[in-house]
Parts: sequence; C-alpha cells; structure tokens
Amino acid sequence: MSAEYIARKKIRENELLFRNLFERHAAVKLLIDPETGAILEANRAAEHFYGWQREQLQAMNISDLGSPPLEKIANDQETDITPAFFHTASRHCLADDTYRDVDVYNSIIEVGTKSLLHAIIHDVTGRKEAEKALQESEVNYKFVVSAMQESLLVIDMDGTILFANDKAAINFTGDGGPTGIIGKNISELLPEEDALRLITSCRETLATGEGVVREVQLKLAQGERWLLNTLQPLRYGREQRRAVLSIALDITDRKQVEEEKKHLQNQLIQAQKMESVGRLTGGVAHDFNNILSVILGYTEMALQQVDSRGKLHADLTAIHQAALRSADIVRQLLAFASQQTIAPRQLDLNVTVTDLLNMLQRLIGEDITLSWRPSAKLPPVCMDPSQIDQILVNLCVNARDAIEEIGTITIETGTTYLDEESCAGTAGFLPGEYVVLTISDDGCGMHRELIDKIFEPFFTTKGGRCRDRPWIIHGLRDRSTEQWLYPCCQ
Repeated sequence: MSAEYIARKKIRENELLFRNLFERHAAVKLLIDPETGAILEANRAAEHFYGWQREQLQAMNISDLGSPPLEKIANDQETDITPAFFHTASRHCLADDTYRDVDVYNSIIEVGTKSLLHAIIHDVTGRKEAEKALQESEVNYKFVVSAMQESLLVIDMDGTILFANDKAAINFTGDGGPTGIIGKNISELLPEEDALRLITSCRETLATGEGVVREVQLKLAQGERWLLNTLQPLRYGREQRRAVLSIALDITDRKQVEEEKKHLQNQLIQAQKMESVGRLTGGVAHDFNNILSVILGYTEMALQQVDSRGKLHADLTAIHQAALRSADIVRQLLAFASQQTIAPRQLDLNVTVTDLLNMLQRLIGEDITLSWRPSAKLPPVCMDPSQIDQILVNLCVNARDAIEEIGTITIETGTTYLDEESCAGTAGFLPGEYVVLTISDDGCGMHRELIDKIFEPFFTTKGGRCRDRPWIIHGLRDRSTEQWLYPCCQ
C-alpha cells in the first residue's frame, strides 16, 4: 500500500468517525458557515428538537432560529468569544412557532480545507423557568416577610441574629432595615436582663426541641412593650446551623385594654359594694341618730339644772358639743347613704379648723403635739362644715395610732392655682384657685401597695402599723401627708 492510499483511508475513517459522532450524538448539533451564518448540516437530534427536516434546516440561516448574527456576536465585548470557542444564550424558534431558551456552545473546526462553526445547542428552558420561579418566589417571600406586623428573627444559641425582618429592625432600632441588626448579638440591642432572658429561652427551646409561646415584656425602641413570643427550633442555612425562629406579636394595646377592663370590673364591684354599704349605713345612722337625740335631750336638761359657773356645767357643755358634732357625722352618713342631702355653706376654713383644735388635742392625747399653721387671708369655700370635722377627726386619730409614743401632727392651710395641664389627669377638677388643707404627721405612714384600698369604707391597716385612709385623697405628697383641695367661692 502506498502512503497516499493510507492517508486517504485515514481521512475517510476520520470523516466517518466525525459523521457518526455528529449524526448520532444525543445533543442538538449544527454545522454553520462562520462567514454567512448559513446552516450547512444538522443532526437527527436537531431535526427532533426544531421540528424541521434536515433539508429545511440546511436552507436556513442561524439568525432564522433566533440567534444574533455572527458579526454582532463577534463585536459584542461582553460575550466570552475566542477564535476557537464562544458561547451565546438566546431563544430559538421551533417549527410549531414556540420558543425555547437555549445555550449555544460554538467552536471552530477544520473540515478538509474549510473552517466551520460547530454549534452544540442545549435546551435550558426548564432551568430558566425554574430560575424565574425561584426569583418570583424570593421576591414574594421578601414582600410577605417585610409586610409582616410580627417581628421575625432567627437567633442562634449564642444570641446572634442570623435573620430579621423589617418589623424586628424597627422594634430594636426604631428605623432602618434588617441588615443593620443581622450579625449582631441580642445583648447589643436589649438591656442586659431582657437579653439574658431571651437567650436563655432560646437555649431551653433548643435543648428540649419543642416550641413555646410566652408573653414577655421587653424594653424596645418604642419603650416597654408586651410581646406574644413564639419560639421554634430549626436548622438554618446551608450549614444547617442550630437556631431558633422567634415570631413576636406586639400585644401592648391588648394588655392595656385588659387592664382597663379589669379596672372597670373593679369599679363595678366597688360601686355594688358601696351601694350595699350605703343601705347598711342608712339603717345604722337612723338608729344612732335616735340615740343621739336622747343624749342631746338629757344633756340640755342637765345643763339647765347645774350652775353655769361650775366644772360640771363645762363637762356637760363639752358632751353636748361632741353630741352635736356626732349628729353632723350622722348626717354625713345619711348623705353617703343617699337618704339625706349635705348642707354646704360659705365658710372660712381657718375658723372651722380653729374651733375643732381643742377636741382634736383631747383625742390625740398629751404626748402628741398638734401644730396648727393657718394661712393668712384665706379665701372662703362653700361646703358642709361637718365634712371638715369628719376629715380632721378621723385623720388625726389615725395619725395618733401611727405615731410611736411622742410625735407631731401638723395641720396647714394654703392656696394654689391649678391650670388646665394640672387638671387634665384628674377627673372632676377644673382650672382655678383652690384652698388647700394639708394634714401631715411623723408616723409610719401608709405603704404604696395599700393605696388602692383607700376607697373602701371601714378599711383598716392598724395591724400593719399603718393608718386608716377611709376617704378620698386628692393629693398624696408623701407617705404621711394628706392634701385636700377645695374650690374657692367666687
């Protein structure tokens, strides 16, 4: 065999091998004239993919399928193109007028004396659709998470924030996006006690592997807030990191409504209790009033029968005055029971208190000093004088019980002016000038936790070394001071 024969045989074998690789390959393949873009050859996979016969494809240009012209590809600086290989992505039209997303991998091959473009076409429509669906899903996910009214966090067992939504960022910083808190530790965003409590809850959730729902109070950017916090263990990220999903709903408004509802219920119970006490008080007051009538009658007859200059006459006079004041108190009880109206009149508070000082000193005893500090030029007030008697007698007796052995009870009068801002937080107060009656002592006072009981009739704290507070306190200045305000007469 001659060398020429062997060379030709080798060429035919190579051509046959190429033909078989080209024709029978499962991938879609085309041979293209690199100068014109004309399709010179197509394999069976190309016929099946495009839906055209080979002869039809050979009569077409690559641009007829949807690929950009070759000269445009060559001039496209963003395309990865070399003299031997380049890649393009486009949408190719099929025989049924549908389109498929394709990646075209082109390489220059030598066939005989000619250079041809060998194009391998990959159908990536499914991948493109999946990518698009994933992108849409991610956009929708971000939209939903951003629009949530609940704070959403992913926290690892050390307290580091791995993920957060907009609401969580607002809770912690007051503004800004979630990227500002991702990567930070809870201890950087919350007070130490709150952060420790939350991190401990996360660790307990990871330890038990069970979700929990708790009401927690945290100090956030908006202040103290009540949150309904749901903690759920999960594996987060590609590394499957152990973490806790925290979803917190702000229930501060609901808690305030519940507190208001509870307050209203307590008011209703108190009103019902006061109504019952009023009926009881009315009956007792009527009976006591009858007894006082007898005491007053006999005292008045006795006064007529004794020497007006004697000590007995003075004692009977004191008894008579005490009985009259007791009758005033009975009228107050009847007024409380809505069975008798009070009788307010214009009076000077200084004069009313001065008339009562002797009796008050006898009530509190000699070991306790009664200090009287009247204010000069006190405006008159319009009220029932028996109310002043009732207030002073009861408070002074209670102060006496709160003082250990020796002490001082101070009664003061004065004036003050309340503006609209001062009246805004107190029901029934109107702006204007007021006369102030202040009763203070140096006894043990009343504990703050007992103040809610002051509106209950006959409530006592003597066993706890604290004074009775059976009447409304308009202003509590300290533990052992009462302030009573009365509108001045116009």
